[in-house]
Amino acid sequence: MARSWLMFSICLPVMFAAACGGGPGSVAGLSQPQPQVRLGVLTGRITRGPLSPVEGIPGGRRAEVVAGFRIVISGSDGRQVESVVTNDQGQYRVNLPPDTYRVSAVSLPRGSSTKELPATVTVTEGQETRLDIRIDTGIR
Repeated sequence: MARSWLMFSICLPVMFAAACGGGPGSVAGLSQPQPQVRLGVLTGRITRGPLSPVEGIPGGRRAEVVAGFRIVISGSDGRQVESVVTNDQGQYRVNLPPDTYRVSAVSLPRGSSTKELPATVTVTEGQETRLDIRIDTGIR
């Protein structure tokens, strides 16, 4: 009887461990390490100008930052990957997997335009990619 109990107490934990296996190629109770996706950074600043019809006036500003401006980042298949809004300094920053992306604006202020959007950028693992955008106010 003692021998049967000993066999049962040894076999039961082994059966439970086998039943809790993590799938093909894994050891019961141990998961396979998942590949870690390394990211890159897309960052930049958005400004608009000119602010007056005559540039070069002493004390005058040529451009100002654009806070609350939304840009959309799409993958090569055209699907939106991310959307980001500029902060009070007109800056944006977003972490992305390495790839080539299309950056566009949701909308531009009335009467404004930019030659810099849409833009194609390549984000590299562990690197910072900078895309500054200037919006032309149309003031002349």
